[in-house]
Amino acid sequence: ILVPMDTKGVKVLRHLPVLRLVGADLLLGFVVVVGLVLLVVPAFVWLTWFALIAPVIKVERPSVRAAFRRSRELVRGHFWLVFCLVIPIVVGSEILAGFILSGAIWAIGDGFFVDWVGGVLSNVLTAPLFALAVVVLYFELRERQEAERAEEPAPGGTVSTA
Repeated sequence: ILVPMDTKGVKVLRHLPVLRLVGADLLLGFVVVVGLVLLVVPAFVWLTWFALIAPVIKVERPSVRAAFRRSRELVRGHFWLVFCLVIPIVVGSEILAGFILSGAIWAIGDGFFVDWVGGVLSNVLTAPLFALAVVVLYFELRERQEAERAEEPAPGGTVSTA
């Protein structure tokens, strides 16, 4: 419904700093987008670099700090391969977890128990997908790294065949 403005309303609109308001809104939008990028992009990078920590710890048994270093070492040179495998699984798992939790809330109601059941159920369904992917990826990248090391010339100019 359109309501005619009185002269006071027109005067208020005339005195608004419209250009500054538009400029502030655009700047705020830009800052929000940059903030999201700075939080999301580094999170994906770190998740990619350190996706192999669990298999590294299980197979090689290093310290936690060394496992971070080893995961990063294995991913180096294969970042996009790991990224394209791990990130869709993580994002898909989170989406599936949201659907499961929503379904649990719809079926049972809201509360601590429902959150717990939804979380457990979503982890039971999605964790094996992530675990299988990173374990297979770990062994593949470890094998590639060992093959690359075997092809490197040994000190003195001879090629090692070991």
